[in-house]
Parts: sequence; C-alpha cells; structure tokens
Amino acid sequence: MTEQIDALRTLATHPVDYLVVPRLLALHIALPLLTAEAIVVGIGAGYLVCVFLLGIDPVYLWYNTQRYTAPRMWPSG
Repeated sequence: MTEQIDALRTLATHPVDYLVVPRLLALHIALPLLTAEAIVVGIGAGYLVCVFLLGIDPVYLWYNTQRYTAPRMWPSG
C-alpha cells in the first residue's frame, strides 16, 4: 500500500483523491441499492415461507403485511 501511495505522489496525484473518493462514491451508490434489495428479498422470502410452508392465506398475509408496515402518524402530546 505504501508503494502505491509513493507512486501516486511521484505522479503528482493526490492519493486521497485517487484512492478514497472513488470508494466513498461507490459506497453512496451501492448502499441504498443493497438495502432495497435486502428488503425485497426479505419480504419475498417471508411471503413464500408463510404461504407455501405454513399454509397461511396469501390475501390475509398481504393485507396484514401492509397494515403493520405502513407508516403511521404518532399522536402528539
């Protein structure tokens, strides 16, 4: 790693701009996508397990999934 930084300094390139910034940019792009994928896979897997293995009615399951995961307004006071 130090040789890479030395080589970048020799080429008059700032090591942080070259090594850190692309990784942070990739993190900011990938993290929301991975979070959305994890949510979709989790809900889908739970739905499949409940419907096919546990025998729960799909309409009942979907209704209650929406009911209990919908955002609610908290009462003030």
